[in-house]
This record gives sequence, C-alpha cells and structure tokens, in this order.
Amino acid sequence: MPYSIARTGRALPDVGTGTYLGVVVIAAALTLGTGLTAARRAIRMPAVEAVTR
Repeated sequence: MPYSIARTGRALPDVGTGTYLGVVVIAAALTLGTGLTAARRAIRMPAVEAVTR
C-alpha cells in the first residue's frame, strides 16, 4: 500500500476491476478443484481401509 500511495496518491492499486475478478476466479477454481479431487479420493476408498491408514 505505501508504494501505491507514493505512485498514484491513492491507497488502492492502479489496476482494473478485471484483475481483481480474475484473481478471485482463479483462486475459487483452484480451491474447488482441490476439494473435489480430495473428495473423490476419499469416496473411492472403503471406509474401513481409510480409517486404518
């Protein structure tokens, strides 16, 4: 934030809304993909075997 204030005179960085939305979309997609992958692995393994591991 100090760099942004020194460069533009504002606290917010000088980037468009699309940049912020892009970061949010990518982060959400990665989180969803990781969660679904972990859930798929957990569901495929029998419960008794998962507990003993």
